[in-house]
Amino acid sequence: AGGIYSTVGDLFLWDQSLYTAKILSDRYRTKLFTPSITLDSVTSYGYGWTLKRVPTKVANDSVTVTYHTGTITGFNALMYRVPERLQTFIFLNNMLVGRERLIEMARGCMNILNGAAYELPKQSLAVVMGKQFLSTGLTSAMHTYSELKRDTAHYELHEDEINAFGYQLLRSRRLNEALEIFKLNVTEFPKSSNVYDSVGEAFLSLGDTS
Repeated sequence: AGGIYSTVGDLFLWDQSLYTAKILSDRYRTKLFTPSITLDSVTSYGYGWTLKRVPTKVANDSVTVTYHTGTITGFNALMYRVPERLQTFIFLNNMLVGRERLIEMARGCMNILNGAAYELPKQSLAVVMGKQFLSTGLTSAMHTYSELKRDTAHYELHEDEINAFGYQLLRSRRLNEALEIFKLNVTEFPKSSNVYDSVGEAFLSLGDTS
């Protein structure tokens, strides 16, 4: 959950405790991992954990994974568990890499560990843009984005990563630059309600309520 400071070591201890009744009784551990909300044909939500049946890229093989992400300003995290194989993947991240990308990385690591096919993650356009912005400014960063977005074999864009970039600018009082980044997100993800909310927040910070 957002707002909790921890370490890989402590999160691993928490993971290991979930196989025993040392902290939580069998009754409550069962509740944690019992679906209470169905999200789609392979995904549900328990008490604080997403539960998903995922293929391992081995013929006719799949496993149930339980995972949860966490976010605080400047950081995000993922705890990705495969209880039936006693495997856990913990990611702590201080870049613009979004939660969906961490989940993709965890699935890749799971496949490697289990001898299945895997794909290397593509580079984040948001991270590349952020570095370009810091060195040469917004115009150059937008040009880099336009050039690299066509290279889908090596780069990809995630809504939450662009949004995080925009909010970093907003918190730094780079209000006009933040607005342009949020507008870019609207262009790329016009069906997302969240991107319009971010644009509105930027306008409000600029004092434009028209």
